[in-house]
Formats: sequence, structure tokens, C-alpha cells
Amino acid sequence: MAGSAVCFSVMAALVKVAAARIPNQEIVTLRSLAALVSVSVLLRWRRVPLRIHRPGALLVRALLGYTALSCWFLAIGRLSLSDAVMIQYTSPVFVALIAPLALGEKTRPRDRAALAVALAGVVLVVRPGFGIDAGGAMIGLTGAICSATAYVLVRWLRQYEHPLIIMLAFPVVATLVGSAVAAPQWVWPEVRDWMILAGICLLTVAGQLGLTFGLVWERAGPATVATYLAVAVSIPVSIVAFGEWPDRLMILGGLMVVGSVASLALTTHKPVPPPTGAGGAQVASS
Repeated sequence: MAGSAVCFSVMAALVKVAAARIPNQEIVTLRSLAALVSVSVLLRWRRVPLRIHRPGALLVRALLGYTALSCWFLAIGRLSLSDAVMIQYTSPVFVALIAPLALGEKTRPRDRAALAVALAGVVLVVRPGFGIDAGGAMIGLTGAICSATAYVLVRWLRQYEHPLIIMLAFPVVATLVGSAVAAPQWVWPEVRDWMILAGICLLTVAGQLGLTFGLVWERAGPATVATYLAVAVSIPVSIVAFGEWPDRLMILGGLMVVGSVASLALTTHKPVPPPTGAGGAQVASS
């Protein structure tokens, strides 16, 4: 899980570098294509038949994932790296908020208290009016909410579809939609761009594999905390690579979010996966 978190954090830094010259939807398309290849290989290796039982729900879940990924990459281009990563990693808070309403999951008073602290942390992370790019923050927050909704839908779909079929739907739709949107403004990458894009794709595959196996092998609390190492790693990377220093409100809000989400994971005994951009909505875990 820790290695997966580092992969996704470094991937986000490469996205920020690539976004200076490559259009958003082009990056989304190539990143999704890498995920499509890796999931297809896994599906063939496991000999899973391509049977679909809920095509409409799969399409909605895939479109939510595509929107979440697009918003995250846009936010990375507009915000500091650590701000963009932390805002996207608020998605488990919205999972905890949406799941009881959509899936009828029961919550206890201490769960609701942890959720209240987490939501206060989200406000501090977004910190409207305190110097952060409001538009970029709202784009990032929209991505986090879409990611959370996609994951809740994944949890509903798992009773009807094979987990690998659910995983496959997202990169298929994201690749098709992303390429259609990107085509009119496609920029042919230079050699340096190809190297960066290759790094994004390779880190996506490595991070996805680490996340998939980590959620199976790790206990809920440690697995959830480990996913948030991506936020911790993004801070020094943001400082060294881009000269971007996090402020105290972001750090305080981030600690509130991480602590509350870890508390929920420990009490419910379920690991909370990271957002779509970091492979989360591509995981059909229990």
C-alpha cells in the first residue's frame, strides 16, 4: 500500500509537469489507456468471461470515474501539487457521507462524530478566501465527490458484476470519451513529453497493482492510513520540484481528514480506498 501511494503521488507530479504542454484530455486518455491494458491482461489471465448484467450502472460508474480523473488532473494544473492531492484525497469523507444514504448502511454516533470532524477538515483543506485558487479548488472537490459516488456505485455493482468487469468499465469509457474530446486539440508529444507520459502510465500500472493487492492483504486501519502516504509524499515533492510550500490550514485540515477516515476504517473494519485518480474507483473491494 505504501509503495502504491508513492507511485500515485509521483504520478501526480508528472501530470503537473505534462500539463504545461499537453492538454488535459490527452493526458486522461493516455493514462486511461495504460489502465485499460493492465486490467485487460489481468482479466485474460484470470479467464473472466465478458458478461455484463447492469450495463447502465456500469456506464454511469465509468462516466463518474472519467469526470473525477479529468477534474483531478485539471486541479493539479491549477493548484499546488500538495493542495490538489489533498483535496482529491478527501473523497473517502464523501464515501462515508453518501454510503448510508445510497446503500442504507447503518452509522453509529461515533462514526457521525468522526465524519463531522472530517468535513470540518475538508473546509480547511479547501479554505475558500484564503489565497487558494477557488476555481481550482472547486474543480478538485467536484472530482473528489464524483470519485466517492463512483466507489459507492462500485460497492452496489459488486453483487451483480465480476470485480474485474467493474474495473474494466472505467478505463474503457475514459479512453473512448477522453480521446474523442482530445482529438480536436491533440498535441503531438515531443521526446521529453513521451518520457513523462510513459512515466505516468507505468506508475499508474504499478500503483494499481500495489493498491489491488494491498487492499486484500492489509488490515483496514493500516491500509487506509497507508493510502494517505501519497499526501505526505506530495508535500516534499511539491516543495523540491515546484517551490510550492503548504500552509498551516491545509496541514491541519489534512490531519483532521486522515485521522477521521482512519478512525472510521478501524471501527468498521473496512479499508477506504483512495480516489479515482489514484485507482480507488477502480477497485471493487469488500
